[in-house]
Amino acid sequence: MTWKARGVKANSRSTQNNMTLYKCLKDSLTDQAYLRILHHQYDYMDQDGAYHAPLLYKTIMRLATIDSKATSAVLRDNLYNLDAKMVQLNSNILKSTSTSAQTTTSS
Repeated sequence: MTWKARGVKANSRSTQNNMTLYKCLKDSLTDQAYLRILHHQYDYMDQDGAYHAPLLYKTIMRLATIDSKATSAVLRDNLYNLDAKMVQLNSNILKSTSTSAQTTTSS
């Protein structure tokens, strides 16, 4: 990670704030989360290779929202199909619980 701020703004307060926020956001991510946003680095990096903290934050929030919506959709579908699954399992709650645990761990 290099900062390529040049000229008059190289040592400006806004550049320092950007660098500090970028470092804070990046350091707060787990390794797995960092690898996920690394694929989108051109969303928060300009043509000169300088990183922009607000755009990094926006990328993190966009990916988190996508994950949240996808999870909600899967849960909603599972709940919608619960009646049919219980009929298929002859209303055996123990079997239903073990089936849903296997489904959750395999996803």
